[in-house]
Amino acid sequence: MKNKKAISSLLALFSANLLFAQSVLPVEDTDKEAGRVVNLAYQKMDLKQTTGSVSVVNPDDVLKYDSRQDVQSALQNKITGLTGVNLHGMGDVIYVVDGVVKDIEYLNLLEIEQITVLKDAVSRILYGGDADTGVVLITTKKGDFGKNKMKFNAEYGLQKAIAYPKYLDAASYMEVYNRAYLNDGGSVDALPYSNQLISNTRNKVDPFLYPDVDYYGDAFVKDVVSFSNVYGEASGGNDKVRYYMNLGWKRNEQWFKAGDSNVQDVLSVRGKVDFDVTKWLRMNVDATAVFDILNTPNVSTYNDNGVEEETFWTKASSYLPHSFPLLIPTDRISNLAELTGMKTINDRYVLGGTSVYQDNLLGDLTQKGNVTQMDRYVQFRTGMDLDLNAITKGLTANGMFSFEFTNKYFQLINNSYAIYEIGNVDMQNNFSVTKIGNDKTTTSQTIDYKNMDFGRKMQAHLTLNYQRRFGKFDVSALLMGNLKRYWANAVSQDVKKMSYGFSANLMYDDKYIVEVAGLNQGSNKLNPDDRWGYSSSYGLGWIMSQEDFMKDLEWLDYLKLRASYGIIKNDNWTLGTYNGYFLYDSNYSSSYTWSYNNGANKNNSLLITSLGNVYSWQKRKELNIGFEANLFNKRTWVEAAYFNSTYEDQLTEMKNSTPYTMGNVSVFENYNSTRYQGVEVGINHTEKWNKFTLSAGLNYMYTTSEILKYEEQVYDTQYNKHMTRVGTYANALIGYEADRLYTEGDFDENGNLVDGLPKSTFGAVRSGDIKYVDYNGDGSITEDDQHVLGRSGNNHFVALNLNFTYDRWSLYIQANGGFGGKGFMNSDYYWFKGNEAKYSEYALQAYNPDAPDANATYPRLTLTNGNNNYRNSTFWMYDRSQFSLSALQLSYNFKLKENIAIKGLQAYLRGSNLFMIAKDKKILELNVGSAPQNRVFALGLVATF
Repeated sequence: MKNKKAISSLLALFSANLLFAQSVLPVEDTDKEAGRVVNLAYQKMDLKQTTGSVSVVNPDDVLKYDSRQDVQSALQNKITGLTGVNLHGMGDVIYVVDGVVKDIEYLNLLEIEQITVLKDAVSRILYGGDADTGVVLITTKKGDFGKNKMKFNAEYGLQKAIAYPKYLDAASYMEVYNRAYLNDGGSVDALPYSNQLISNTRNKVDPFLYPDVDYYGDAFVKDVVSFSNVYGEASGGNDKVRYYMNLGWKRNEQWFKAGDSNVQDVLSVRGKVDFDVTKWLRMNVDATAVFDILNTPNVSTYNDNGVEEETFWTKASSYLPHSFPLLIPTDRISNLAELTGMKTINDRYVLGGTSVYQDNLLGDLTQKGNVTQMDRYVQFRTGMDLDLNAITKGLTANGMFSFEFTNKYFQLINNSYAIYEIGNVDMQNNFSVTKIGNDKTTTSQTIDYKNMDFGRKMQAHLTLNYQRRFGKFDVSALLMGNLKRYWANAVSQDVKKMSYGFSANLMYDDKYIVEVAGLNQGSNKLNPDDRWGYSSSYGLGWIMSQEDFMKDLEWLDYLKLRASYGIIKNDNWTLGTYNGYFLYDSNYSSSYTWSYNNGANKNNSLLITSLGNVYSWQKRKELNIGFEANLFNKRTWVEAAYFNSTYEDQLTEMKNSTPYTMGNVSVFENYNSTRYQGVEVGINHTEKWNKFTLSAGLNYMYTTSEILKYEEQVYDTQYNKHMTRVGTYANALIGYEADRLYTEGDFDENGNLVDGLPKSTFGAVRSGDIKYVDYNGDGSITEDDQHVLGRSGNNHFVALNLNFTYDRWSLYIQANGGFGGKGFMNSDYYWFKGNEAKYSEYALQAYNPDAPDANATYPRLTLTNGNNNYRNSTFWMYDRSQFSLSALQLSYNFKLKENIAIKGLQAYLRGSNLFMIAKDKKILELNVGSAPQNRVFALGLVATF
């Protein structure tokens, strides 16, 4: 019943707009002042008419000086408020491509006509919960009447690894391990590694008996890899039919060395046809196909569910350098005659290993076969545009239907190899070996069914649009309806969403703007009895530069003040057993069986696994106030905005608020609340002197957050009240404040801490362990001494874009910085837990009992789990602040003769991620357990026909 009333209200509002336009102001249309028409949610509008916070990018303009083809390169550091894919620090944006919410991994910039970033509630509300944290609206190209065009972009480049992890060599590893052993109270007469063993290893006396393997060395990884990209487009048509086609091929060489092909190829094709059926009906058909083919050695391992557990990078970061030699020469094997079915490498070697370490990374790369990962993406999209001027002038309609199919599978040659463990060594330093495993080689390919994946998406929408000018009034209104459904394998519930809504915009006298929009959306994550939620937004705008009292300001060309407020509801939670679904149901399961009546009777117990939770939509209340200005004969553009977004009624598992009598039953409730706010400023200026032009852009953003309400235990004593998360940052770093390292003077003759020092509750401490500050003053170091130490991400962002052009040359420079954030060095690369840890170079900086230093840069080494030292604290903090040269491109446009096929030819040389200035640059530029960060150098050619 509520839905029927909402539909009736929307129709009444739309009808009222038509009546107002036709009856109240029945005057002739006049041409509007020329403006910039942009794509917005389900409509096009003059940018000056919207009250929303909107930024626009035209890719063809960007590609003239920045040839990077990924969509992010057109946005990153060029759009205010956007850092990477995150808007205003709230979360990642979604991408809407030609009306379809989708991933943009396979989209290239050449095929895009316009990108619009919707940053406030009034501009993005019609996309509903999907648009909770921002929308990037992408409109792809189509053919033009009478304009047959072709364009090709080809480039070749190199990627140079910035840094690889630096682990200790085998001899240094043994020395450090011995030191950790002694630190734990071990005897110097029973060292795990003898001095002779360490000396023989360091001096490379015999690399087979004393192995020293660098898994990040030249035998395994490359310092430089190549890539190539080729893109082409063609478009044209006549007054009836227009076409557009885009082709792409990307090839990326992989970082680790292998015997077989080790590259990724991405092939893409997209075609679009627009055709006029009648004078009032235009249809379009759009099809896309992508084949992403990755050929790699069969090096990863998977569990029984097909989940990847180990990769080349995780193995390289965990295998110890001295455990076994990679290769063993067959001419030194004393029991060679006893071994059968031996497969050799280069007729000289077999693979080394042990009964404990049966995986040899060199064997994985060269002997285990290869894997072809095939990702396929297909999309079919069709649409229609109706000109309904016959009904009333300015009335149009639009419809769209899209179907996407994704599929991933692994095709592999699954070989196995034997490893050989060295045994007894004779007087000639030859040795016996034990064969473990078998060599099996096949040329047949098999399908790994555990790792198959597929998905389907269906999306459709219908809109009714009305735009018309009556005297001094510009009227714009729309009604829309949207339907989405997603299917995927191994998912317990399909995604089903439906929405319908409206938008209305009224501008008077090219000065005053009022805008309102509303959306009613339904989701199958909600209880069937209450699945619909209504969102609304409102906007006001004032183009002050049109006022008479502003027209004498010669330096001011344009000034608009705007403000918007809205409440956007969403269902973006993934809690519970079924990824956020069925939380409204009560679920039960059988547990154990109990007997009674001397075993004659039995009953099954029934466990409550979840209760029927009562919950509703999450809400984001968002205010955005800003201005836009053109100055100095349109040479300078300035924009600024204040944003305030409160994310409330977040669906939360009430772990701390549920009584213990409930057992392990999960209870969910709309509870947590967080506020995000900040400012963004953008300035762009252009100057021309004869053949020289300078364009400069500077963007800045400050963002902060505060937790307003948080589900947590009660902190109500003087010793723990500071532990509450309420009032802290949403991205707060929580930990201990480190004072220094303990020294011998901190302990009495029995090894106990002297009086006056707070007692540690994290196990026994020794000299060289971290001494924490007793933050709450209770005389003990406990979990209640944790407090906010900083933010986990930067909150000040700045970006600089410079474009110099002289005659046919252009030089583009992009730099960016982020400041204010911290991080913890808490991965296995920095924390050496247990007796199987792989030591990085940081272990060499550890506290040395022979030369005690309370300010050493690394605490005492131990073979235990380091319960005291390996805790998040200021001791392990690093600074995320940095300033980087992110892009540099030199381009030259050739002068061509007239009346030839080639209309334009550009050559360019580009570098990306060229350098960084940072206090902790070494940490920021290092990846552990994944491919390295890299610098990119490319040479390319662009030809237009």
